[in-house]
Amino acid sequence: ENTTALLVLPLASGQNLSALVFAQMTGEARFGFNELEIAKTITNQATVALENARLFQLSVRTADRFSILNETSSLVNSSLNPEDVYMAARKAAERLVPLDSFVITLLDVEKNEIEPAYMVDRGRRIMAERVPFGKGMSSQVIASGKPILTSTLEQASSMNTVQAGEGDDEETRSIVAVPMALGGKTLGMLSAQSYQEGMYTEEDVQILGTLANQVIVAIQNGRLFAETQSLASQFEKRVI
Repeated sequence: ENTTALLVLPLASGQNLSALVFAQMTGEARFGFNELEIAKTITNQATVALENARLFQLSVRTADRFSILNETSSLVNSSLNPEDVYMAARKAAERLVPLDSFVITLLDVEKNEIEPAYMVDRGRRIMAERVPFGKGMSSQVIASGKPILTSTLEQASSMNTVQAGEGDDEETRSIVAVPMALGGKTLGMLSAQSYQEGMYTEEDVQILGTLANQVIVAIQNGRLFAETQSLASQFEKRVI
């Protein structure tokens, strides 16, 4: 109420304004040149300290994420059981990004269908039917080989999504869906989804893309092992 002098200084990093610093005086006092220079020096030092803290937190987060990916790579490649692979992938995704739903879909080339291999919503396993290839968000990701990132209900609603399960009326708002590619071919989709808006970034797209490529290798290894076992069994029957 009795402020007679007000000094406002920005805390900025590059072209980005982080905060404002306010200093005020009352009575007959006024800010002079010396006070202004001292205040500018203090805010510049504070800006550098804040930026260093931000970069340190970012480096720690990045290191943690790569540690999770390395751990997950060992886990998924240690099992030929697809259910074990799916579960390990979901647990890794939950540590990497915030999510309410987790989805893995695979392309069945022979039947030209999308197989909903693994779907979990708020910790509950969801069983869904196959859909023709060309329908749904999975088809879009697999056909284009490109990820999808949405941050609002309007963006999510514009996707050619296929509803699965019998959940409540709450609608998905944030989606990150990445292709699962191997040998230059996109064989499936991995997706993390949230009922909250603005949950994912381009960094999340990249980190989940790395996870997806680890997972599809493990899935294909399991498929090849199953096919080999089946052929060996048929050969054995013929020999006997």
